[in-house]
Amino acid sequence: MSLLGTAFVAYSADSQTWFMVFGDMRGEIKPCGCSAEGDMGGLERRASYLEQRRTEHQQSLYFDLGNNFPKQSAQGALKIELIQKSLKTLKPEVILLGGTEWQYGLDILDPQLPYLASNFLDNDPKVLKQKIIEKGQNIFDVWGFLSPDQVYQNPNAKPLFADANEKLLTKWQDSFKEGATRVLLFRGSEKELEFFAKSKQFDVILMGNPSDDELNQQLSLQTSEGEFLRVATKGQGALEGAFPHLKMVWLYSSFPSHSSQSTFFEKYNADVKTLFFQQLEIQAKLQKDSPYVGTTTCQTCHVAEVKIWQKSRHAHAFATLEKVDKQYDPECIQCHTVGFQKQGFLSDRLTPEFKNVQCENCHGASKAHATNPAATKPALDAKAMCVSCHQGSHSPTFQFEPYWAKIQHSLFGQNAPNSIQPH
Repeated sequence: MSLLGTAFVAYSADSQTWFMVFGDMRGEIKPCGCSAEGDMGGLERRASYLEQRRTEHQQSLYFDLGNNFPKQSAQGALKIELIQKSLKTLKPEVILLGGTEWQYGLDILDPQLPYLASNFLDNDPKVLKQKIIEKGQNIFDVWGFLSPDQVYQNPNAKPLFADANEKLLTKWQDSFKEGATRVLLFRGSEKELEFFAKSKQFDVILMGNPSDDELNQQLSLQTSEGEFLRVATKGQGALEGAFPHLKMVWLYSSFPSHSSQSTFFEKYNADVKTLFFQQLEIQAKLQKDSPYVGTTTCQTCHVAEVKIWQKSRHAHAFATLEKVDKQYDPECIQCHTVGFQKQGFLSDRLTPEFKNVQCENCHGASKAHATNPAATKPALDAKAMCVSCHQGSHSPTFQFEPYWAKIQHSLFGQNAPNSIQPH
């Protein structure tokens, strides 16, 4: 599978450099462990992978396509701290500045990491415009393009990222390293990609992945100029190979967690636990107005339905978090309890009645219904509620019909294969 526009550099076949390409972590610092099928990626495994490949290949290059930061949140800030500490030990040659990094502002970027955006118009010392790398007999001239369309800019202010056009390319050409293998780290549209490909100025174009759907990986893009490879989304795998022949390698458990990352993750887990209890104080003040009642109340009228639930894995969902010490991680708790951060579950000590996946996860908050059953009949679309948690690598084999059959119950004789019917 070719990555080339036109190969115009005399590359030494006797001393080929091994490419290793990551990116688009999107805050997925570690596989959640919810399913064996989705158990791929993570910084701990990446460290083992890089150590193995660097041992096997004396001349190797680790490129990162960026977009590694999570969505903005208090827990997201903790992840950014971990990600940047980890990346400094993993030593990427260069990191393309991505939209997820940009949303936090340049002040959050660690100056010891080689962030790159060649079309960035400002002169911030944290953002490189070009990177020259020498490996044995080979020289690599690395450039990075982040589309202006992928970052928010004040429309009334001076543009901060240049468009993909002849003016930009002419400016770059003045600094091209003669005789080097020219690499473009790219994040943009198909039209922008074709512009750079048609220019024939780059030996290889490595693309970020625009999707966060890890179950439907789009790992290549066919254009009029040929086929171009994309890095795996959510850091689940690496593009690797002796230039120019690259392939995808997935980071399964065959790459063990590397001990060099343990200190970072221990601190992260401790900080997440502290954050949990800080937020707990805020949520507790709202608890008196909780719209949830818990399955014990539901059982008063719905004895048969609760017996079916008790035999399901939903009834033991919280214990799965406790087994892996994730009972304080908000990103995990939200799918293993009732009404977390919605005036429902607070902690296993304060609100044990809301542990596990219960009736109200599917039927909705039912305090009003329990108070006056005739006046209020909670009913939600079961499929929509299921896929809110059973998605992506958390549940890659999920199909609504067979999963529904495992928990389906009759509500006054009404079976509901596609949606939960009202009582």
